[in-house]
Amino acid sequence: MQYQNNIFTIRSITNIHAGTKREHFGLIDQYVQRDRYSQLPNLVSHTVKGAVDNNKLGKTGDPNKYMDIIFGKEGKNSQPSVPGQFVFMNADLLMMPVRSNAAPIYHVYCPEVLVEWIDKVLPYVDDTGDMNAKQIEELKEIKNMDTTKIKDNSISISNNINTPIYLEDRKCNHTTIPEASSSPIKMLRKYFLDENQPIALVSKSLMQTLTSDLYLEAIPRNKIGIKKESENLWYEQVVGRESIWGWHYYSPKELSNENQKFKDYLTSTVSKDGKVEPIYHQIGSNFSVGYGVVKFRSLLKNSIQDESKQK
Repeated sequence: MQYQNNIFTIRSITNIHAGTKREHFGLIDQYVQRDRYSQLPNLVSHTVKGAVDNNKLGKTGDPNKYMDIIFGKEGKNSQPSVPGQFVFMNADLLMMPVRSNAAPIYHVYCPEVLVEWIDKVLPYVDDTGDMNAKQIEELKEIKNMDTTKIKDNSISISNNINTPIYLEDRKCNHTTIPEASSSPIKMLRKYFLDENQPIALVSKSLMQTLTSDLYLEAIPRNKIGIKKESENLWYEQVVGRESIWGWHYYSPKELSNENQKFKDYLTSTVSKDGKVEPIYHQIGSNFSVGYGVVKFRSLLKNSIQDESKQK
């Protein structure tokens, strides 16, 4: 069976708390999900799937049965359950904003992390669909970034600064990226960062440090009882707004019509006057206090994976 590999970025509009639902004893009560091996925050597949299946911020789209085909349907009475036909993958943290003395924030990328993610999704991409060979090569250009100068306590930045640079409270040696002549950085902005914000390329160890429990924000929450007194005070960890996540899912090629409807559902909605507007989704917990508002953006179009290639 042939599958279509649909690749997206997820931009967090507000802080995200996709928690582990495990009890912890310490300063932080509720931690965010993390990849077991990279130790970076991630959004596990069932978290993303549940979020887009239960969108609280936008129209639910076509009321026909295509959503049941995508997500599956629980059995009722004597009817058996029907499994979903789409395969949802984890979303990996690719970029996060970090405070600095040299700019309000730097969009911090780790080339090693980004290349690992590209290597994970590109093997199942070819130019038989709407995406052409040039677009595939442009994405591969990002893998050509020179990382030899990025050591554990050094960074490469996109703006020209002559003063010492701190990321949070960490002093970093820095070099300047020749962005005007650097194709990888141009592609980085084209596919992952629309805005002309300062970029900082960091080592994997520094990325792990900046996303560790020491640096991720922990927000106090308080439950107030009927008597207007505090009944429960806890701290929960969040990944800051304006972070960028890489995510993809697989859809059967023969369900191309359903898949197109689903892509439209993820990225846009059509108002009554025919105007196409962006649609927002919510991932993780605490929607009532504004957490987890995100926007999906399609990275590639109609890339194909054939299961037979993996056999």
